[in-house]
Amino acid sequence: MRRSMDFTTGDIAIATSFAFGGAFIGALIGGHLSDRVGRLTVLRVSVIVVSILTVAQAGAQEPWHIIVIRPITGIAIGMLFVCCITYLVELSPITRRAERAAVAALFGVMGPAVVATVARIVIPNGLESWRWVFVFCGLGILILLPTRGLPESRLWLIGRGRTADAEAALSTIERSMGGRLAEPIAADMPEPSTEDGTRTSVRQILQGKILLSTIVLSTLWIAFAVVTQTFPTWMPTILDMRGFETEVLLTNAAIALYGAPLGALLSYLLTKVVSRWVLMPLYVLIARGAIAMFTVTKDEMVVLISAFLVQLVGGAISPLVNVTTAEEYPSALRATGTGFTYSSSRLANTTAPFAVAAILASGVAAAGWFLVTGTIRNSVRGRRGHQALHDERMGGVRARRQLLAPQMASYPCVTCGHGGLGDCGLGRHEVEAVAASRPDVQFCLDAGRP
Repeated sequence: MRRSMDFTTGDIAIATSFAFGGAFIGALIGGHLSDRVGRLTVLRVSVIVVSILTVAQAGAQEPWHIIVIRPITGIAIGMLFVCCITYLVELSPITRRAERAAVAALFGVMGPAVVATVARIVIPNGLESWRWVFVFCGLGILILLPTRGLPESRLWLIGRGRTADAEAALSTIERSMGGRLAEPIAADMPEPSTEDGTRTSVRQILQGKILLSTIVLSTLWIAFAVVTQTFPTWMPTILDMRGFETEVLLTNAAIALYGAPLGALLSYLLTKVVSRWVLMPLYVLIARGAIAMFTVTKDEMVVLISAFLVQLVGGAISPLVNVTTAEEYPSALRATGTGFTYSSSRLANTTAPFAVAAILASGVAAAGWFLVTGTIRNSVRGRRGHQALHDERMGGVRARRQLLAPQMASYPCVTCGHGGLGDCGLGRHEVEAVAASRPDVQFCLDAGRP
């Protein structure tokens, strides 16, 4: 691109920074729009915009064409990320959310490797061959074809009072899985009410006890984004400044590239048997040790292993942070909260390039992982605080359960296997009693069926 369009280093820096700035805006507004108009609507529109603008960059003739398009593309990417995570969480049984998020993350982190491979094959063929790489990336629009049969999030539909549509969405899923259809039932939705029953706003995640969750998660995302994305970007420069040979730099960069996909795969396997509340602090401890070894050692093999471990931890912890963020908010505010906290990481990425030299010189990059450790610990506390708020709101519902208890049979939840009154300890996975006319049937909000 530099030879074809006289793209300068400054142009590249501006385009990159603008893209992150666009992702910040997209995450901020995308979550709010998703809570207002639906998960799938925003998701599909975002895919179309990203694909069209990516292909449009292939036809750019001047550097300013790319600079103008990149922030708009970034907005759509930010919206797409938030909607994907929110939809995945709400569509998945609570016991499999981290596992499925890890699968999604695996495909996500493989993207750069695939594009880099395509670029390596295509670009050497001619001065203008780089344009075909953008065309290849625009093929993402094809993902709209399999999404045509996906139903809207049932939790979002129930939160909007569209119970019939929620039941239809559930029936669509059951038909695709070959399972039995549940009887049409109704359930009280244990979600915080909004001003008119349908409207949501960022103000709602910045007040009351939910504010603690928002602050903790935003801090977590900032630390996570700065450290995990700053380290691989500046790793070759750091090694060069420390006197390592060019071959060592290239080998480290190439091998570390595979750390993130393997990390996502590791989380997929481990989340089946280990709680993510155990895995996240463990991952952070590993990364802290790896960064410390990378900083002090001059042994080439130790440097290689340390860099690989940092990348592996980044890929492993990413899906767990995504699920934790989405679960911290009730359905009516889930996308808004996820988008707001995630946008803080994009803002950090926008400003980090201007301060990265000072950060690395002062050792704050290593301290960033200590910050992640603290925020994960506080996230657990914030989660418990949010649980207390939820329990307080649910007091009336539980009181009604006490009255109906003698009449109610034990219908176990098909997701967690818990039967009778109560919940499985996560606050949002309540086993609900339906209308008084059917007191013998219970309704699991996350499983979406009796």
